[in-house]
Amino acid sequence: MFKSLKDKLKGWFGKAEPVEEVVVKKPVSKPKPVVKKEVKVEKPVKKEKVKKSKEVIDSERKTTEKVVKDMDNEGISIEGPEGRYDKSLTPIVEEIVVEEEVKKEKKGFFKSIGEKFTHTRFSEDYFLELFNVLELILLENNVALSVVDSIRMSLHDSLVGNDFKKSEIPSALRKALRDAIDSLLLTPDFDIISKIKSHPKGKPFVVLFLGINGSGKCVHKDSNIQLSNGDILKIGGLYEHCSKSFKEQIVNDGKIINISSSNLLVPSFNRRTGRIEHKRATHLWKLKKKELLEIKLNCGNDYSIKVTPEHPFFVLKNGKITKVRGDELNETDIIATPRKISIKGSSINFLDKMKKLNFDAFLTSDEMKKSFLNNRRTLKDLCQHLKFKRNYCQFTTNMKNGQIPLELLEDQPHIIKVKSHRGVKPITIPTYLNCEWAEFLGYIVGDGHIEESYIEISNEDPEIIERLKVLSHSLFGFFPTIRRDERTNNLHRIIFSSATIVDILGMFKLKPGKKGKSLMIPKEILLSNDDVIKSFIRAYFDCGSHASKNVRQIELTSESNEIIKQMSMLLKRFQILSTISEKFVGNVPYWRLSIRARYAEAYAEKIGYLIKKKRERAGEYHKIGLTQGSGKQDMIILGNELKKLRENLGFSLQEIQRNAVNGYEIYEKKGVISRMLLGRLLKFYELKRRGLFHDFLLAINEGSVNRFKQNVTNGVCTTLRNRGFIAEDGHILKDGVLYLNQINNSAALSREMINNLKIANSSEISWAPIKEISIVENDTDFVYDLTVEDNHSFIADGFIVHNTTSLAKFAHLLKKNNLSSVLAAGDTFRAASMEQLSIHADKLGVKMIKQSYGSDPAAVAFDAVQYAKSHNIPVVLIDTAGRMHTKDNLMKELEKIVRVSKPDFKFFVGESITGNDATLQAEAFNNSVGIDGIILTKADVDPKGGTALSVGKVTNRPIFFLGMGQDYDSLVKLDKNKLLDDLGL
Repeated sequence: MFKSLKDKLKGWFGKAEPVEEVVVKKPVSKPKPVVKKEVKVEKPVKKEKVKKSKEVIDSERKTTEKVVKDMDNEGISIEGPEGRYDKSLTPIVEEIVVEEEVKKEKKGFFKSIGEKFTHTRFSEDYFLELFNVLELILLENNVALSVVDSIRMSLHDSLVGNDFKKSEIPSALRKALRDAIDSLLLTPDFDIISKIKSHPKGKPFVVLFLGINGSGKCVHKDSNIQLSNGDILKIGGLYEHCSKSFKEQIVNDGKIINISSSNLLVPSFNRRTGRIEHKRATHLWKLKKKELLEIKLNCGNDYSIKVTPEHPFFVLKNGKITKVRGDELNETDIIATPRKISIKGSSINFLDKMKKLNFDAFLTSDEMKKSFLNNRRTLKDLCQHLKFKRNYCQFTTNMKNGQIPLELLEDQPHIIKVKSHRGVKPITIPTYLNCEWAEFLGYIVGDGHIEESYIEISNEDPEIIERLKVLSHSLFGFFPTIRRDERTNNLHRIIFSSATIVDILGMFKLKPGKKGKSLMIPKEILLSNDDVIKSFIRAYFDCGSHASKNVRQIELTSESNEIIKQMSMLLKRFQILSTISEKFVGNVPYWRLSIRARYAEAYAEKIGYLIKKKRERAGEYHKIGLTQGSGKQDMIILGNELKKLRENLGFSLQEIQRNAVNGYEIYEKKGVISRMLLGRLLKFYELKRRGLFHDFLLAINEGSVNRFKQNVTNGVCTTLRNRGFIAEDGHILKDGVLYLNQINNSAALSREMINNLKIANSSEISWAPIKEISIVENDTDFVYDLTVEDNHSFIADGFIVHNTTSLAKFAHLLKKNNLSSVLAAGDTFRAASMEQLSIHADKLGVKMIKQSYGSDPAAVAFDAVQYAKSHNIPVVLIDTAGRMHTKDNLMKELEKIVRVSKPDFKFFVGESITGNDATLQAEAFNNSVGIDGIILTKADVDPKGGTALSVGKVTNRPIFFLGMGQDYDSLVKLDKNKLLDDLGL
């Protein structure tokens, strides 16, 4: 916690050791070479400029040149009122003259301020320069805007107008900042344990825990779950598989399995960074639930997921990634779906699987000797213990000729000669899944038909026919039989007459008979590395997909819904998005996977086609994309945020259209922009900082309008007059002054908006509008859940889905202080909440009071208090359902719990990693029912710490504990003196 803030402040202060003075000269446009001779300071100009060290200037120059290079590569030009800026884009740089013997060291911003301080009085200008830098540091570390303003006022009162010696400046700044932060970190003036112990006997001390503690995120049994090893499993199947290896624990409404020792990893979304990370799954849940929500997205008519109503989703609201429950979504929301899933995969060896089949291997004499050199068993003993029995005489004869049962092979060769018991001739075959094997499987899945003793692939493309001949000889050591199909002139039947190959394909779940609805991508393909997967996809798409001409669109159709869903998720490993829709041919349902716009370009570039006609069509997609947009799936819906940000920065539409995004006015009007164009826009904003409207209004105030070109002046004046900002004679009007003030005062908000948009834009997720939300009956008895460490989210059916230990930690703390307690399971809404609390109660050896799900939580609280009174238990800890602070009905329910239980203390429990969300939640709960203290969880994984600075200030309530881990002993008191010392204050 506070790691990022510590690092920023340390860089701001710089080293404490004295640094020799830097002699500065009159500001010029570019820095000159370092010289040894000292130069005297010339007469200062009216407006003081920032004096920077050579190291800082070099760093700024490198950063600026990189941004300019990026923008040049994307065709962005930066123009000011006097034409194109110089390539260096260096903002008023001072000439630096350093004596040869001065050490190269980073002085920090505080030190620089101290060196340039020439007056005895700390001026307003100095303060503004100081706080502009500090403000950005605080906002980047999740400090709320209102709290930033409070720090500004505190520093202003401590510094501005006061007299300081030059040497006193750094220490004065440190002290002022320490005092400001010290006033924010409210800590209790009493010990909660001592308060409980001093409570009158005969009446239990009642503690209420409230906040947004968590939500059930159960999904339908058939939801496809992406695992980090590349496998895609139905969550119901995953549960049944794990239940064979791990003990099930019976809970009230179902079962739970602790799988933390399995090291099962799943891709998980980190909202703070916008990245998909791999996190460990610790528990699997199987719970009873009848009513579900089906959420359909506008990504084809079959892109949907079934979840419990309390299931949270990540949505984009006001340019910021936010968590919203399923039953609180509406059809104007846009939901996060993964656009990139990075999975390394592995090299798959299937020799061990082959050994479980009735196969014989054919070895040379040298291979025989090597294989049985250390084998001490007799041939008779070997024959008697074979899984697949052999006649002893035939067995010994075969052994002499180098033919042995494959199960006896101890070596792990890469290529082996084998024959199944049904086969006629042996074949050579690789024992690991290479690109050629994957390609062959792709053709089988796409156009293949499997019989008991042969495989047949029907195809009319000469490229594939020739390729299959090459693959057959390379993989199996023989050429297939090719026959022309009598029904057409071009269709050919490529026949592989080998029962051995048929048996091997069975290992990949490819068996004789019609493929149809049951067809799936072989698990071994899903687990493989990207090169192997590309070979499979390319072959499958060569057989079954259509590449449109003159339109960027690729379509793949199958009777199997499963293989289409798997393929959609598999393509995301290559950052290729697709849509899924259902169509009917006659009365038979088929599923269509569509890759459109720039993702069709990505498919052509990253995977491609073997068939010439399809390859040429897909090869034209890049040229089409030069004149067309990015496509719906690459668009980000921002509503009024685009206009709000532009106006807060003082830019005109024409300025952005000319320098950054062509046709920007249309995107702003619709409130939708592509990821690529939003990236250009944000780079432009970061580089230019303030727009032409701001610069022109400021120039009017300063009387320097003549620095603008005449054509710029004419255009800007017309627009500003039309908006009522300037008069006909050119002087600024009241509304113009207000607008100028608005731009200046919204600097912090604008930077926060830009930062939020950067996260949303560069994230590894895509945004899809909701098409329909409906209540459906669960067609199975149970729903399933997966508990994931840290991020508490996983990927189900292509959706990112999201997951009360503070009460249990507090009960443990009481027990350590010889205080017994009773737990009240007041969360009667969330699936598995009672069972989770029951597990903690059993571990801690404390009593838990509960009722059925859906019962009145106030009644549960009342029963717990009565039980404590009758059993002389000194403390009652009441758990409540996590509730959104914006829902009036849920907050009224909480008010009823307070009236009935009459708590002596109310803890707000918030997650520190949620930043300003936790601050807003705490403020709302405090206004509704009043809170007495705060517990901030996940402080150990929060590098910023701004929530701790903010939440106490906005509620005027102290932080009692920080959650610093998962263990019961991880609830620790906040030591603010140590914190301030660590921050270098």
